[in-house]
Amino acid sequence: MKMKKITIGIIGYGKLGSVLAEAVSKKFKLFWITDNGQIQTDSIFKKFQRKTSINHKISEIISVPDIIILSVNDSNIEYVAKNLSIFLKDKLKDVWVVHCSGVLPLSILSSCEKFGAKTACIHPFQTFYFPDVSILKGIGWTIETKHKPEFLKSFIKLIGGKSYLLQNVKKNTKVLHHLSAVFASNFLSTVISGAGTLERIAGMKPEEFLPHIIDTTIRNNLKSMSETLRFPLTGPIARGDIETIKLHLESLRNHSNLLNTYIYLSLATLETAKKSKLITKQKFAEIKEILLTSLIE
Repeated sequence: MKMKKITIGIIGYGKLGSVLAEAVSKKFKLFWITDNGQIQTDSIFKKFQRKTSINHKISEIISVPDIIILSVNDSNIEYVAKNLSIFLKDKLKDVWVVHCSGVLPLSILSSCEKFGAKTACIHPFQTFYFPDVSILKGIGWTIETKHKPEFLKSFIKLIGGKSYLLQNVKKNTKVLHHLSAVFASNFLSTVISGAGTLERIAGMKPEEFLPHIIDTTIRNNLKSMSETLRFPLTGPIARGDIETIKLHLESLRNHSNLLNTYIYLSLATLETAKKSKLITKQKFAEIKEILLTSLIE
């Protein structure tokens, strides 16, 4: 089967589904999109100019494509898979049915597997806050399947990604991998948001000061990661500068949410600094006590 003739159906037109739909439409035949939201329907019509069929229910699906991608919330994947098996039954034979969850097992698609579907999990290691097809370029995708993965590897490559096959998956492997994304994206967003808030409180414009220091910090950490260098930490904790830490704490007394965020982040940073041998055990203990006694319940 030539990749250019692959037909694809997507269930769920949210942040991930909308990006996949656009990427797929440029390389393959997007048979249909299934979504029960009117706003999504209007968006699909506008984006694809009626070139793609729209279903509001799984029971409306008539044509069965080569791949059905479930890009719905994790809590709905098993329910959607069961509905597919109920309405399509034997039509699922040799059809790829894949979900995109970073934590859920392959077994939640077992209802489709019973009718001969080839099931898989393909998870994009990316954040989709601003849906744009360009964010798929160069990202890593993990593949988990009991079937030969070459078809999925080719699919991922053609939409700009790099595939990594998960074999003999150990307990928590996928969850820990997903947690890595949470650290790299979700927690980073919290830190950057806090930095922006502090700049505004100080009467500064965050867009004028933060982009460069954030960019340098990220590049320092990526370089350290690839070259197995020490934790590239600067600032008062790396120096064991207790007086500056006390000044920080005092300046946040009237901003309890930011104060506690600062303390929790400092405690986490302190542990990493200790592990990396950037500070002595004595400094570690002194700073930790100061931070813990400053927490506001």
